[in-house]
Amino acid sequence: MVDECIPLAYRILVPKESTTQVAFRLADRLLARVDRHAKRMSKEQRGVVFTRVDAVRDLLVRALDIVESEGPP
Repeated sequence: MVDECIPLAYRILVPKESTTQVAFRLADRLLARVDRHAKRMSKEQRGVVFTRVDAVRDLLVRALDIVESEGPP
């Protein structure tokens, strides 16, 4: 679970572990939603401009936290 005491900007921009590059296709409408999320994140954390990658990472972490908290499928 993500440590809520660490500011969102730090959790998103500074990975604590090694990373692997992935590529995938998204529908234009879904990508527009991701871009809107990045803008919302930037408004919430003044002085930080979040990118599309930051938004996707944030959304994945949030979604996985919810699904995993529900227990085994």
